[in-house]
Amino acid sequence: MIIEIKDAKHFKEMFENNEKLILDFNATWCGPCRMLKSELEKISLEFKNIKILSINVDNIPELSKKYNIYSIPAIFLVRNKQIVFNHVGFLPKNNLIKVINDLFK
Repeated sequence: MIIEIKDAKHFKEMFENNEKLILDFNATWCGPCRMLKSELEKISLEFKNIKILSINVDNIPELSKKYNIYSIPAIFLVRNKQIVFNHVGFLPKNNLIKVINDLFK
């Protein structure tokens, strides 16, 4: 399940209370973002222990600034509140699964 982040407070709650996260910075007008979201939806079915947070850069610009988002889609894998991987652009499901398996064992 992908969790749509409503605001910075909601993000902080989710970030603080989860051990394994994927942060997906996106926008509704972004074609590659929609493609990545489809891949993330499939990932969410396979990895129930990982929360996927969808952050719309247009709605929550302060988070984009905090994470230095200049291009989207941008994803971050977070383990124990530490960023362990980041990528800008589309990433196919198989590549994401390899990264998840390598970093979230």
